[in-house]
Amino acid sequence: MLQTLRNSVGSFVIKILFGLLVLSFAVWGIGDTFFFGGASNTVAEVGGREISVRELDGAFRNEMQRLRRYNIDEEQARQLGLLDQVLERMISSTVYDEAARRMGLVVSEPMIQQRIRSQFGQDITAAQLQNILHSNGLTEKQFVAQLRTEIKRNDYLGALTDGTQAPQILIDRLYSWRGEKRSASTITVPVDPASPVAEPTAEQIEAFYKAHPADYTAPEYRALTYVFLDINAAAKTVKVPDEKLREIYQQRLPQLAVPEKRTVLQMLVPDRATAEKAIDRVRKGEDFLAVAKEVAGQDESGTRLGTVTKAELPAEVAGAVFGLAQDAVSDPVEGPFGLQIIKVTSIQPAKTPSFEEVHGELAQDAAREQALDDVLALTTRIEEALGTGAKLDDAARELGLEARKIAAVDSEGQDAGEKPVAGMPAAPFLKVAFETAEGQDSLLTETDDNGFFVLHVDSVRQPAVKPLDTVRGDVVDDWKSDQRWQAAREKSSKIVERLNNGAKLADIAKEMNLYLGDSGAFTREGEGAPANMPSSLIADIFAAPAIGRAALADGVGGVNVAQLAAVTPAEPGGDKQAVDSLKKSVGFGIANDIAGQLVEALRDRYGVTVNKPAIRANFYRDAGES
Repeated sequence: MLQTLRNSVGSFVIKILFGLLVLSFAVWGIGDTFFFGGASNTVAEVGGREISVRELDGAFRNEMQRLRRYNIDEEQARQLGLLDQVLERMISSTVYDEAARRMGLVVSEPMIQQRIRSQFGQDITAAQLQNILHSNGLTEKQFVAQLRTEIKRNDYLGALTDGTQAPQILIDRLYSWRGEKRSASTITVPVDPASPVAEPTAEQIEAFYKAHPADYTAPEYRALTYVFLDINAAAKTVKVPDEKLREIYQQRLPQLAVPEKRTVLQMLVPDRATAEKAIDRVRKGEDFLAVAKEVAGQDESGTRLGTVTKAELPAEVAGAVFGLAQDAVSDPVEGPFGLQIIKVTSIQPAKTPSFEEVHGELAQDAAREQALDDVLALTTRIEEALGTGAKLDDAARELGLEARKIAAVDSEGQDAGEKPVAGMPAAPFLKVAFETAEGQDSLLTETDDNGFFVLHVDSVRQPAVKPLDTVRGDVVDDWKSDQRWQAAREKSSKIVERLNNGAKLADIAKEMNLYLGDSGAFTREGEGAPANMPSSLIADIFAAPAIGRAALADGVGGVNVAQLAAVTPAEPGGDKQAVDSLKKSVGFGIANDIAGQLVEALRDRYGVTVNKPAIRANFYRDAGES
């Protein structure tokens, strides 16, 4: 329903996608100058060459077409920066085009023909090319012009970046740095949550409270009024007459009917002579599976076709299968994979359920459909009432609906007593509640379970540090926990000191009756490390100057202590494929950096201006921007 269309917009995939689009500005930069005398049909100029509103609109719509599967509309795309990113890409392309023009680069007809053949195949005909271009909304003239510009641009940039390679010494060192592995011996100095700790003084309590305000800050709370239209609840109150259900029954008979099913064995044979011999043996009483194994080399799983309907079989075979009596064996049948022999081992006759058998299902479906119609009609009336300026309470009362109240709820769905608020609509109720401004109504919104709600934010209570008197018990507990952790850290620090002075972790583990672990070999990115090894400890182990050096870090249930046990260098000569892949990746990165520096230099040389008034006037009018 409606919610399905919205789900993709907030997904993790989309956030990453547009994060990458925004990141590209770090390379290309935002427009150099934002000044034009007023709105016009030109959105940008590059060295005297204009980029028109129409060109930007076309490029933006092409990008929207590419992103159509993510259910993003144009307003959302603009808010996420897509329009700016498309314009910056066009400016960069125009900068290269202008540089290529001034250099006098020429693209010959044979070069155009060669590019077309490399792109669409050596044997492509003029008619085939015309069909491809037509399906993409291009004329041959437009396509050739685009291709000519692209070749010039690539030749200009390629003259600087083609063949860019990273120095081998850099690749070797980078490979060695990335590929080095280390292993460590580990222990955990436990923190016992039940170990006795002296009671804190009043001064210690107050100091700890002031030092950790975030831990004792009440979240933002919102008071809400809302109307919820629950289709499931409404369906329970709908009773559909049997006369209507009988009409539905007649309409649905084709869907309700269960078709005949047959359990089938099949044997694939190479020729008719083999088929006739196999059929004769089976009809004389030999086991079908045994004959199939001997004659066709089929095991049991390949012979059992399963229980199927006629519609599930290829047309060439279906008639023969459903024309056989039970336990009968067919004559040779020409199927999609060659000659087949068929045997039907059981038949489940077609069945049409009676009205009484499906009465409950029909009544439930019909009630839900009626409830959906009723709810959708109510949503229209609610929107109309709110559109006239009526308050939500009044609109609900006029329509005979219940306006429910929530005195206080945070973004996690808990009340001021930190207990879950019962009876709230499903997602995205809370999300909408915290996106709606104080004193405003939300839009009518569909829930994940197909209900509908509209809400009013009555008031907003901003986050605030709770008074010490109300959280004193929590502060005392947290202070004691902190003391236990501090004690464990001090003990661990002394252990690290001993280890760095030559002691062995195995001896200390035995002395303190602690489990001695072996991390195994891992990289500095943590690949191969134990799942519970903190990343800071991994970094410290790789920073250790020599075997035997140690480090510590807070872990799960205690403080982890690790002593470097072994270092395994990475040998670039031992993995040519990985080295070559790294070299290619670094070379691409260097070329990209060069291109970035080049485009910035060309922008400065030719001058770039961006007409923000024209962009606002032509692209943000429907987005509510001025």
